[in-house]
Amino acid sequence: MSKQKINVILIIDQSGSMGFTTVETKQAVTKYIEDQAAITDAKINLEIVVFDSAVKTLYSLDKIKNYSNTFADDYKPHGFTALYDAIGTTITKHKESGLKTIVTILTDGEENSSKEYSKSKVAELIKDVQDNLNWEVIFLAANLPNFDSYTDSLHIKGANKVQFADTAGQRAFSLSAASSMTKSYITPDPITNTDN
Repeated sequence: MSKQKINVILIIDQSGSMGFTTVETKQAVTKYIEDQAAITDAKINLEIVVFDSAVKTLYSLDKIKNYSNTFADDYKPHGFTALYDAIGTTITKHKESGLKTIVTILTDGEENSSKEYSKSKVAELIKDVQDNLNWEVIFLAANLPNFDSYTDSLHIKGANKVQFADTAGQRAFSLSAASSMTKSYITPDPITNTDN
């Protein structure tokens, strides 16, 4: 039996407010990728997207085993927070792939500079890929007012949302939680995830 092909996509806030935890964020992202690369039950393609005032793909969808730690070299926080553009462009780019996809979004602030996508459009995209394409969207955030109602309005599932404090160590904590979620979606328990 051939291994399942899965897309694992990281969308990481690179706005100026992330600057004081640059080293922690680099280490946490590296650890997340190492965790997924160690999985042998699936063929995993990795993509890393960062956003500040603009959206940039640092590592375009390719086999995770081919990844070298370019994030540590290329991650340079500055600018504002084009959160909706980052989510919208990434989902739109990959929604026709036909593969199970797991997207993890990390941000420490509110949207303030998107030009192409609105909150409502992003919410529609998230709902569509979760309901119809078997995607999982994991949302990790600090400094968002009314976190639960905000993430509900984006159609983020309750189990896939993590609110963290804006203090040292919390980005690593949230990405560790996301790593565990991702691994569970890649290699589901065969007893609790069987078809009846």
